This record gives sequence, C-alpha cells and structure tokens, in this order.
Amino acid sequence: MERFRDVSISIPDQEEGQTTEPLKLEKLLEDFFSDTSLEYTCDKCAHKSASAHQRVRSLPRFLVIHIKRFRPNWEKKRFDKLLTKVQIPLHLDLAAFCTSKSSPPSSCLADSQLARP
Repeated sequence: MERFRDVSISIPDQEEGQTTEPLKLEKLLEDFFSDTSLEYTCDKCAHKSASAHQRVRSLPRFLVIHIKRFRPNWEKKRFDKLLTKVQIPLHLDLAAFCTSKSSPPSSCLADSQLARP
C-alpha cells in the first residue's frame, strides 16, 4: 500500500476542432481509479492476464487533485496548454474509490469545503 495526499489526473485526448462540454471531476477520478490491464505472466501457471486497481484505504485530511493541463508537442518542442474546462463540485464523495475499511480522517469536518483561489 502506498500512502498519498495528491492525485495527478490526465485530461483525455480529444480530436482537434471537436466542441466539448466541460468534463466532470468525478468522471476524471473514475478514469484514474479504473482497473488497469497488465502484461504479466504467472511463474506457476503461465496465466498471462492480470489487472491492477487503486483504492484509497485511508483518506488524508487534505487531498490535492492536480489536473494535467499541458501536452507535449514533439514537433514544436514545447508543451501546449489544454483549454478543456473541468467542472469541480463543492462536495466530492470519494466513497466509490475507497476500500470497504476506509474511514474519513479523524480531524475531518462534517462539511468539507473546497479551497478556491
């Protein structure tokens, strides 16, 4: 188990010229925590499929969510900023991404507040 207090979330690729609605933070978190297929061969039975999933066992008092807004542009040798809008809710329920034994931090307030710049 790895402890973390921050999550870096990628914005999915979209085709050029495509009009987009704002993405929801909940959907980006679902993508981040979704199961991932791995290339792995079992030494005992030679089974070749495996998957990994991430879950939160202990919620931190403060969780930093970093949205990756830059993509490398190898032709121009620079990073291009993504202008995709992301809807951020005032209250965020992380229960779907927690293990069954997860609990809120002991110093957590009843109503969490989102810090806005």
